[in-house]
Amino acid sequence: MKKNKIKQKYDAFKIVFYSLVVVWVLSMIYLLLFGFINSLKATNDLMYNVFGLPRQGEQYGWRFVNYINIINGFFVSINPVGAAPRNVYIEEMFLNTILYATIMSLFCIATQVMTAYIVSKYKFRGQKLIYTVAIIVMLIPIIG
Repeated sequence: MKKNKIKQKYDAFKIVFYSLVVVWVLSMIYLLLFGFINSLKATNDLMYNVFGLPRQGEQYGWRFVNYINIINGFFVSINPVGAAPRNVYIEEMFLNTILYATIMSLFCIATQVMTAYIVSKYKFRGQKLIYTVAIIVMLIPIIG
C-alpha cells in the first residue's frame, strides 16, 4: 500500500513571512514577561533596575505582596458632574472590564455573522470587496 505524502514547498516569501510572525509573537510574549517581572519588584529596585530581575537583599527581592497591596488599596477618585465624588475600587473596575469585553465580543460576533449572511445570500456590486475586508479584519489582530 502506497502512502501519499504531501510535500510542502517553502519559498522565500513563506520563510520571510513565518520569520516575521515568529518575531512578532516573541515580542508580545516578551512584553508580558517584562511587565510581570517588573510588577514583582520593590519601588526603589524598579527605578534603577528596569530590565533586570529583582535584586536580592532585605529591601529587594520578589515581592508578591505587591499584588495584595493592589487588590486591597487601589482606587481611582472620580468627580462626576452633578453627582457626589466617589472612589472606584478594583472590584468595580474588574466588573466593568468583564462586562465591556463580553458585550463587545457579542457585538463583534453579531456584526460578523450579519455580514457573512448578507455576503453569502445576496449578489450585489461590491460583494467581493466587503468579503475581502471582512476576512482581513478577522485575520489581523487589533492588539498587535
